Parts: sequence; structure tokens; C-alpha cells
Amino acid sequence: MDWRLPTKEKHLQMYLQKDLIGGFAKNYYWSTSGNDKKEAYWLDFNSGFQEKAPPKASSYSIRSVREF
Repeated sequence: MDWRLPTKEKHLQMYLQKDLIGGFAKNYYWSTSGNDKKEAYWLDFNSGFQEKAPPKASSYSIRSVREF
């Protein structure tokens, strides 16, 4: 079991369940594409908007996930 950034698909599911999960700020959060370790995405936890971004483009928050 390892901690990692969620894929953009799992990140969207986290956004849709954010009230149930709790602890999210109304902020931008990084995620991965799941296929390419060089691709990064951000998701706005205020609006649900998600977009591809160049790595290290901005200082956004992260929320790690763990698979088990």
C-alpha cells in the first residue's frame, strides 16, 4: 500500500463526494493523468472545473489517496 496523488478520474469522484469525505478547502488540488507521470491536472474544489496544466505551473494543494 502506498500513498499517491489521485488520478483525474478519482479526483473528480472525490469532488463529487467532498461533503461526505470532508476536509477539503475551496482551493485548487493537483492530480495525475494516471497514464503519464509527466502529465498533471488541477481540479477546482470550489467549482469542480478540471484542466490539464504543465507540471510545477502553480502551487496548488494536494490530497493523497491510498489504495488497499
